[in-house]
Amino acid sequence: MAKKPTSKRSRTAKPAGSARKSAAAKSAAPKAKKSAPATKVAPAKKAAAKPAKKAAAKREAASAKAPAKAAGAKAKPAVKAKAPVKAKAPAKAAPKAASAKAAKPKATPRAKAAAAPAAAPQRELDDRQAPESLRLRAITPGITVGDIEGSRQFYVEGLGFTVKETWESEGKVQGLMLIAGGCVLALVQDDWAKGRDRVKGIGVRFYLDTSQDVDAIGARASAHGIAIDGPHDASWGARMIGVTDPDGFNLTFQRYTNR
Repeated sequence: MAKKPTSKRSRTAKPAGSARKSAAAKSAAPKAKKSAPATKVAPAKKAAAKPAKKAAAKREAASAKAPAKAAGAKAKPAVKAKAPVKAKAPAKAAPKAASAKAAKPKATPRAKAAAAPAAAPQRELDDRQAPESLRLRAITPGITVGDIEGSRQFYVEGLGFTVKETWESEGKVQGLMLIAGGCVLALVQDDWAKGRDRVKGIGVRFYLDTSQDVDAIGARASAHGIAIDGPHDASWGARMIGVTDPDGFNLTFQRYTNR
């Protein structure tokens, strides 16, 4: 069998058509490549534009906050300035307080003395006697004793006096200052210039007031060999005991029971 002749046109037409298609595809491909980057660039710009906008918004917010902070910083002194205004409010009441203080004057020493219970009125200097009467703060009797050591034992150990001072001469005791509470008694050794037969203590008696138990004072004296007169109760409301010292001086201890 003979081969059928093939048409060159049909063979060549196909390639031409395909070439046209491929050329069109190629021409379209670059266009697509060119357009593709355009579509990709747009989001990048948008993405870059968004941070820029955010940064600008932050700057605007920061700039808006800065005046607000400045305004707030300025506003703080304003609040402090209000404090003195509030503090002035009590100042209005100050006149009242001042008037109250003026109404109630401070208690001066004279006012306190005036408010104290009224004491016995003191006479003015012009009203005093001329010459003035004697005014004493204390009295200290001094007695001459024959044996100062024996008298010391009687008063100190027997009755409870305390030695406050001692006077000596050439190593010998010549005098004693005795105390009992606020009372003082002086003992002086006799120098025998007026003779050794001189009698002492006649017509002399010391009345000694105490708040202590006179019965206990008498018991102590008795324990040291001192003769006791009493105790007994006097008609004027005192409990009493009496003793006589080695030189004949009489002492009466009394405690008032009605005081």
